[in-house]
Amino acid sequence: MMSPWSLKRPRLEAMRNLTQYVQTSVAAAVCGVVILWLAGHALADETLPPEPGPFERLLNEQHLVQPGIVSLGDLPPSDYRLPGDFEPLLAIILAGDRLAAQHPEVLQAILGQLPDNVKAYLLVDQSSPSAPLRRIIRNVQLPTERLRFIECPTDTIWIRDFGPAFVANPHGRLVAVDAEYQRRSEGKRLRTNDNRAAAAIARDLDVPLRKLPLILDGGNVLSNGRGLLVTTTASINRNIAGGVKPQTIYRLLRDHFGVEQLVLLEPLGGEITGHVDMFACFTDPQTIVVGQYAEDDDSINRLVLQRNVALLRKVRTGQGVLRVVPIAMPQNDGGIWRTFTNAVFANDILLMPNYSGTVPDVQRQTTQTFAELMPKRKIVGQPVDRLIKDEGALRCITLGLPRVSSAD
Repeated sequence: MMSPWSLKRPRLEAMRNLTQYVQTSVAAAVCGVVILWLAGHALADETLPPEPGPFERLLNEQHLVQPGIVSLGDLPPSDYRLPGDFEPLLAIILAGDRLAAQHPEVLQAILGQLPDNVKAYLLVDQSSPSAPLRRIIRNVQLPTERLRFIECPTDTIWIRDFGPAFVANPHGRLVAVDAEYQRRSEGKRLRTNDNRAAAAIARDLDVPLRKLPLILDGGNVLSNGRGLLVTTTASINRNIAGGVKPQTIYRLLRDHFGVEQLVLLEPLGGEITGHVDMFACFTDPQTIVVGQYAEDDDSINRLVLQRNVALLRKVRTGQGVLRVVPIAMPQNDGGIWRTFTNAVFANDILLMPNYSGTVPDVQRQTTQTFAELMPKRKIVGQPVDRLIKDEGALRCITLGLPRVSSAD
């Protein structure tokens, strides 16, 4: 005769197995949630989103965009206009204390080359500038009436990305646009000071601030000042990967920047930022300069840039066909992504990056091309060999404050 314990044992084994199954399922579900959470945060911190997880692929991959031209003219009109880099400036804004500590030679060269009709607004960690920054100001003999210090601690020097974009309204007033900024420094520390800088700058300048609920680095925004905005697919797909629909992105760009036509180019393969200003810049509303690699320098990105040129040549504006001017791209050997187009427009001058390892004839030819496109500007070559190793050049560390009028 079987004991009562023998009769209960199968039931107990079944209950134990069920409990283990439930525990395993719950643990797997929790792990899945954690993985998705981590993936979501990783997407927010990378310019080019990594491979999405299985659930994200189902939800978001269908919306990722390809290179192309998008017309936004059917969306509700905007009262704002995003000026081009080439337009008149009131001032250039730089992370003064941070640059003085990390790249004093570049900061001194920029301040020393600024024309008299461009002021220098310098971000400082405290109410007064640091000793290295004061020394640079003395060296270039910059008059006090052309200086302004903005108390605004920063984590990095990349003000083009974390600073505000300045747009003009119809009344001749500037408005600052503050996009989301979620980059991390080495060690994965969030750049919280950089993220707060746009609001601090707008407050100091007494400029209205509009929040833009998109992740959008300033280095991936080029405007012709007439409603044409050029970026790379990296900027759009980064937001799509985070769950923002393409039509929402287009509506926000139209509303905040007055974009009528959006051109999505391919980013350079292997270049970490994915930014368009690493290979292109507008020189006037109807002309864009685009870098081109020699075949023996980078055969893959040579094709990328050729496709970008072909796409840009299909763009039509109110003034006709967009003029696309190819220039040579300096070599990117050693993982250093040199660029000529990451330049600073400052009214009467153009500060163009130069590199000691670049063939002199290539730099002379590029300088001549810029001079022919902008005969009223002085083209000044600025060595940035040390700066470019930090994955940025002159445009990356500067932010123009446009001089607008009621005509805008």
